[in-house]
Amino acid sequence: MKILHTSDWHLGQSFMGFSREEEHLKFFEWLLEKIESYKIEVLIVSGDIFDSMTPPNYALKLYYSFLSKLAKTNIAQVVIIAGNHDSISTISAPKEILEILNIRVVASSGEIIHIPEVGIVCAIPFLRDSVIKKFVSKENLEARVEAIQKGVKRHYFEMFQKAKEISKELPIIATGHLTAWNVKNGDGERNIGNLEGLQKDTFPDFDYIALGHIHKFQKVSENIFYSGSPIPITFKEAKYKKFVIVQDLNSKEFQKLEVPKFREILSISTKFENIEEEFLKVPKKSFVELYIEDDFGDAIVERVDQLANLYNFHILAKKFETKKENLSRVENIENIEELSPEDIFSRRVEGMEKSEELWEAYREISAILE
Repeated sequence: MKILHTSDWHLGQSFMGFSREEEHLKFFEWLLEKIESYKIEVLIVSGDIFDSMTPPNYALKLYYSFLSKLAKTNIAQVVIIAGNHDSISTISAPKEILEILNIRVVASSGEIIHIPEVGIVCAIPFLRDSVIKKFVSKENLEARVEAIQKGVKRHYFEMFQKAKEISKELPIIATGHLTAWNVKNGDGERNIGNLEGLQKDTFPDFDYIALGHIHKFQKVSENIFYSGSPIPITFKEAKYKKFVIVQDLNSKEFQKLEVPKFREILSISTKFENIEEEFLKVPKKSFVELYIEDDFGDAIVERVDQLANLYNFHILAKKFETKKENLSRVENIENIEELSPEDIFSRRVEGMEKSEELWEAYREISAILE
């Protein structure tokens, strides 16, 4: 079985007010070309198809347009699972129609997908409490987290056993949308409750496990991978390369294919006297985070905007600072969409009495909501 593993598309994301539609469209064109040139048999998308549970219409159109083109290729099976950003109802709505096109969408619990003479996929999405509630303790948070993690482990083992009953010869792969042990978060991931730091023994002996949620490519073990997101979600994420994974289970070899940059996302730190020289290096239509270590005034702010318009790129965040007066001026340096709930809560309780008790209450409430 030759598979292509990708995840965390986040269709419909607004980057500080700017649409990513053009970048996602180019990514889909690139992805279709790779699927055909590498003769991919199974495409796996490991969750977070959309950036929110109510994606804009253009994001839905992008998604279905890509799937319609995918159906015209020679691919044997497409497997798409829901992530924590995805709405179960939105993802599941066209399920029966898509199955006619060999596209299986799995939004809740999990399904065994048998691809004759190719392999078996244990398609497991982001597991909400409703799926594993029979394993969940109503005691304190620590006991509840442990119970949920044991429930996740049992769920994967049950799915693996069902797959083995179908065939002991075909390769068996699994999907997941969670945080495995010993992984490094990127920058755009949001906390997903108790599916954090799941240990290696959570997973039985699958031939390959295609994970989503972490936006940075990572090889967790010999057969467990995060493909990462193909499009940077934040300025920090733009600093590392993006990939999809091609895995050949017959030869046990994998390749990570670097996704091209469809738009430059840059952070620039400079003095105002060097600003034009720096701006000359910026590709057109780039997203720029700008930090100027200099005195500021309306004339400087106006000149910066004029130059950005002249060179045809977008400054999404600006920070001007003067050491002389120890003052600073910040414009759009942070956007609430780029902050996690934990970031916001941390700032709110900083310096407050009983902050540890508040954090404990916060974590317990978050776990219940997840």
